[in-house]
Amino acid sequence: MGSETNSVILVCGDVKGKFNALYNKAKSTVEKFKNVKALFCIGEFFGENNEEWDPFRKGEKRFPCSIYVTGPCSPETAAHFDKIDVKGGGNLAENVFFLGRRGVLSLSGGLRVMYLSGLQSKDDTDQTWTFARRDYNYLSELKQCDVLLTSQWPYDVYKKADKKPNLSDDVIKGHCKTISVLAQINQPRYHFSALHDTFYQPPPYRNSKGNVTRFISLANVGKKSEKWMYAVSLTPVWRLSKEEFRKEPAGTTETPYTGPEMTKFAAALGYREPPKRALQKADDSRQYFYDTPSQPTKTKRKHSEISKEPDNEVIPKMPYKLSGGDCWFCLSSPNVEKHLIYNIGTNAYAALAKGPLIAFHSLILPVEHLSSSLSLDEDTFTEIEGYKVKIRAMFDSMNFSVVFFERNYRTPHMQLQVFPIPKNVGPNFANTLKKHATINGFSFKSYDSATTHLKSVISPECIGYLYFEDSEGQIHICQLDKQIGNRVILSFGRRVLADVDLLNVPDRVDWRSESCAMTTEAQIAMASKLKKNFPS
Repeated sequence: MGSETNSVILVCGDVKGKFNALYNKAKSTVEKFKNVKALFCIGEFFGENNEEWDPFRKGEKRFPCSIYVTGPCSPETAAHFDKIDVKGGGNLAENVFFLGRRGVLSLSGGLRVMYLSGLQSKDDTDQTWTFARRDYNYLSELKQCDVLLTSQWPYDVYKKADKKPNLSDDVIKGHCKTISVLAQINQPRYHFSALHDTFYQPPPYRNSKGNVTRFISLANVGKKSEKWMYAVSLTPVWRLSKEEFRKEPAGTTETPYTGPEMTKFAAALGYREPPKRALQKADDSRQYFYDTPSQPTKTKRKHSEISKEPDNEVIPKMPYKLSGGDCWFCLSSPNVEKHLIYNIGTNAYAALAKGPLIAFHSLILPVEHLSSSLSLDEDTFTEIEGYKVKIRAMFDSMNFSVVFFERNYRTPHMQLQVFPIPKNVGPNFANTLKKHATINGFSFKSYDSATTHLKSVISPECIGYLYFEDSEGQIHICQLDKQIGNRVILSFGRRVLADVDLLNVPDRVDWRSESCAMTTEAQIAMASKLKKNFPS
């Protein structure tokens, strides 16, 4: 592939308070390489002495590229994250973002980075510095990414290597089998870990899909004798040809995650390695990655159709992508007001809402004509989740919390609305929603956003839904049947947020009202500000 499709990312090991060394190395590396998208810091970001952090925290010093930090690995360092949502992440300083416990970040250009923060919980409980089984469950359902970041090492990663890491038996016992299984499922092209203050790179290994994974452990920042920062230039996996995807360097081994012990553990997590199969024919161009039938059915289906998979889980069928025609929100449509857009990704984009309820009221939208979150293919879903992480971080730096809202009813093109709200009113949301739900005869159910997927709770009988995701880690869903649907107020989401206990702007419920009007010049200025603040 051409070099113009490549993205350069930097990854470093435990910073542990060595922020000046990190800054100097990042600065020289960014000057050396073009197209650096981000620097990811794994392991412990803070240490015992964090005096060098003050200039960055105060905005007196700024890193030369966006810094993404995985979570703490001990209760001592967790104290530095106590004012940030550990699940959704947030802003640590200008251009420095805490990613949260787990997720996938889609960088501009389409590169996908999966991350799992902290250490595995011994009793499967939530702590700021740990991850639990539910976090593994969430990531295990996502499509293949280019890069996997975990602070902990995967168990047995060096099993096929001639040169073993110089680690004690006690340290090796702390390696994580759950991460080994996640690596088997996701099959990233690069897998980075830290925590052991050592640079270690065993031979790359072959996955069941035919691609190769390179595992790399990085030393602590500032260590002179070992590598602690690594630069990777990658073409996103979905742009690769089959030959590029399966290209093997010399010395590639079989996967190290084998044997009775790992097989038994993986089975307990619900994973069984797929049987080895012959390579796909050359004309099955994307089968190796997308796991779709080699000759997909072209028959269009109604949005309400469902299929039952072998495990009897009811999964709404995704409608095929339409052209969009005169849709206001299809990016290819001549009707799109492009001056409102402040970021464009591969499958989704972010724009200001026309007739905003409040300043910076935004929309996250799929590029193509898809009607709801249930209609999204996995790449688009993952990218939109990445947008949510970045937008939370952006508004956190502007001293706002965020509420997301989607109405899947009489909505031809999905719109995930983004309402920035003052942080002090965020805790009022649940009671305010309950009040408006009672007034309108709606029944909302609340779930933990870290453990619940929309598809898992939506009934095939419902004709649509109202979905809120608040700033307290809760999602609230009202499923609409034909009787309820007739009572839906199309402005319900705006009406809730406009309440006196939240934004207190009742005169702005109708987006067409005079109080919501903005000049094109004012819209351009507002979009420019968000474009400037949006994490790269």
